[in-house]
Amino acid sequence: PFGVVLDLDIIKNSPKVFFYSGLGDMISKVTALWDWNKAFKKGYERYNDFASLLAYNSLDLLFLKHSTDIEAPEFQRSLCTSLLMSGIAMEVAGTSRPASGSEHLISHALDKISARPAMHGIQVGVATYLCAMLQDNPQTAGVREILLNTGFFAFVRTKPLDKDEFIEALRIAPSIKPGYYTILSEPGSFERAVELVDKDPILQTIIQKNFSQPYF
Repeated sequence: PFGVVLDLDIIKNSPKVFFYSGLGDMISKVTALWDWNKAFKKGYERYNDFASLLAYNSLDLLFLKHSTDIEAPEFQRSLCTSLLMSGIAMEVAGTSRPASGSEHLISHALDKISARPAMHGIQVGVATYLCAMLQDNPQTAGVREILLNTGFFAFVRTKPLDKDEFIEALRIAPSIKPGYYTILSEPGSFERAVELVDKDPILQTIIQKNFSQPYF
């Protein structure tokens, strides 16, 4: 685009699901950048340090410079700025790698199989938390904290993702983009992910059996 115009007076009146979806999509940079770096080290991908730095900086804006109140103007401005910087990082890299990894594969798989998929960023946010644990990502605690403190988990808990659909999405996620390395490409990752869905106290509340309701 030639430019992007964001009218914060309009944005502030959006339903909460849009803010939480934006937050879920933004937090996914944590796991996407980890996947991209691993893919590079294994010789599967080219890597762009500047694009990676931009994406990491977009996370800094969100993690360090906002309140945890999604209705606060500073939160909304930081979230919008972070998402814009993430888009620029993808443009610089010439690939979606700075913003999309294992967590997005799970969301795309859910879109494919779910009777009523949740909003993109909701699915991505849940998958980011799971994939961060799978990766033993050093920022896992930060992901958990921000999704807790902003009310993301509490919001998803009101309409949890369907467990059977989520498990099936985990199974097929690596096939969504053949040859696209992520943590889900690693042997045993499916089994580890299922175990986390079964045992992690947060995931137990936001991914539940026989529960599929739209957010609208």
